[in-house]
Amino acid sequence: MRDFRDLLVWQKAHRLTLDVYRATKSFPAEERFGLTAQLRRSAASVPTNIEAAVETASVTSPDSYRSEFKKMLAALHRKLTAEG
Repeated sequence: MRDFRDLLVWQKAHRLTLDVYRATKSFPAEERFGLTAQLRRSAASVPTNIEAAVETASVTSPDSYRSEFKKMLAALHRKLTAEG
């Protein structure tokens, strides 16, 4: 099984998460449980979902990775558009 940390998409998502955490440090204290928490949870969910897809996929070919990622992205898109 391939290590999810080797995937460029995971690395970029992880970097984005770290950037969001840094950026939200300067948000007002009254936003700690509102906007700050929501942004952090949203950012952290992307690399977490990528990790879950890699670990749960029964990988027999590169196509199975793509298929699993497409399912995860579709689920994430549905969730984001429902919350929007």
